Amino acid sequence: MPAGVVTDTAQTAASDIGSEVDSFSTALETLPRRGRAGGLARARQASHLGERWSDGRFMAHADWEQIERDVSEAEYLRYAAGGLARAATAARARDGKFLSRPVR
Repeated sequence: MPAGVVTDTAQTAASDIGSEVDSFSTALETLPRRGRAGGLARARQASHLGERWSDGRFMAHADWEQIERDVSEAEYLRYAAGGLARAATAARARDGKFLSRPVR
C-alpha cells in the first residue's frame, strides 16, 4: 500500500473516532427524558415479588426482606420442632453427646 493511502486511512479513522467520542460525551452531558419506565419497572417488580401492602402502597424493600425472614424462620421452626422435642428428652452421655439407645 502506498504511504499516501495509509495516511488517508489513518486520518479517516482518527476523524471517525473523534466524532464518536464527541457524540458519546454529548450523550453523557444531556439528561435523559423523564418517563414512566422506572415507575412501570418498579410496579412490575412489586407485583412479581408481592412487595405491596394490603392497601396497595409499595412497601420498602427492607420491610419485604423482614417479612421474608420471618416466614423463613417460621417455616424452619415448623420442621425443626420434632427434632428439638426429641433432642430435649434424648438420653445423653456424660460428655453431652447423644446416645443411640437410652441408658437404663
